[in-house]
Order: sequence, then C-alpha cells, then structure tokens
Amino acid sequence: MENNLNKNEIHYYSSGGSFWDNIFKWFRPSKKNIALTKDSIRILFIDDNKFPIIENLKDAGYVVDWIKDIKSIEDPRVVDAHVLFVDYKGVGKNLSQNKEGVGVCKKLKDTYKETKYIVLCTGESIPNELLKEIKSVSDDIITKKFETTDFINIIDTALNKIVL
Repeated sequence: MENNLNKNEIHYYSSGGSFWDNIFKWFRPSKKNIALTKDSIRILFIDDNKFPIIENLKDAGYVVDWIKDIKSIEDPRVVDAHVLFVDYKGVGKNLSQNKEGVGVCKKLKDTYKETKYIVLCTGESIPNELLKEIKSVSDDIITKKFETTDFINIIDTALNKIVL
C-alpha cells in the first residue's frame, strides 16, 4: 500500500463494485425457479365476460381473480398474478387499440418476461396470419370451450416455467 495511507485503513481494489456491494451480493436473492404450488400460484383472467371455468378453478383450490378489462399493466392484480389468461377480443382497448388481447399479451410479455405465464384465451377462431405473432407474445393459447382439466394442465406447465 502507499505510504500516505493510515495503517488502520483497509482499501479494497476491485474492478466490480465496492467492498460492501461484493459482500452483500451473496445475501441478495437471485432470479431462479422458486417452487410455486397450487396453493401459492395466482391466476388472473382478463376477460370482458366471466365464464364458468373461473369458478371451476376456484372450486379446485386455485387462487383465481377476474377483471373485466385492463387499463394498466401495473394494476396490482396483474403484478400479483403468475398466470394470466387474456381474452383475444374485448379487452385492452386502452392499451392496444388495434390488437386488443394480442396487444395486451405483448405488453405483458415485454414487461414481465419469464416471471409471468401469459395465455391467450379465445372463444372464437384465430386467423392463421396472426398465429405466429400470438405465439411470440404468449406462452400458450387456449379456447374457452376447453375443459377445466385443460386449464389445469396449462397451469401445471406454468408452475414449472415461471422464473421468480
């Protein structure tokens, strides 16, 4: 050490952060797969119509919420959710006027990346020319006519893919 330093001073020379930054990094949680369970996973339906699958999932023991539309991706119910089922039509006009549900999925995926599992949910057929875009902005696609077990299978898949 240099002669002009007090012998009681300790200096840390590093190319990556201060001494305390390097010490505390060991105590900061890193992003990793944290085991979500049926009891801890939160599911949100964003749909202009409430449909029976929501109650069926609640009856099966899942924590499920429903909102008629989304005005902000920072809505507390959106932030708290792990799996989001987004309606193809009738939602998100404030966020994405032309794309509705597909636009909502894109904004959610851009913002939350792998920390949320985004599912486009539709009651009608989707044009083939939109399928490639939909697959790029959502993790899955499901029709509202599917059975409760099909929704549960998607939720089970999400349990293993979400990174918190």
